[in-house]
Amino acid sequence: MGDRHAPFDQDQVDQLTETGEPLTVAQNGEAKAVLQDVRSYEEMRETLALLRIIALADEDIASRRAYACRRSRRRCPRPSLH
Repeated sequence: MGDRHAPFDQDQVDQLTETGEPLTVAQNGEAKAVLQDVRSYEEMRETLALLRIIALADEDIASRRAYACRRSRRRCPRPSLH
């Protein structure tokens, strides 16, 4: 991006952090980027990571590399409490 900086003012930054709503940056009337506060960005990344884990687990279940909890309980003996 070089040395060009968008002229964001403190009010816009405050609005981002207070509302958590992203700000769309347009160039020549076309959306080019999205700016969001750090807290919302981190929450989004954590959510995406969890969704990836769920998707991988679903793939494992579908390919029979793993079983859903209900099925695995019936297949495995219960641990002894002794």
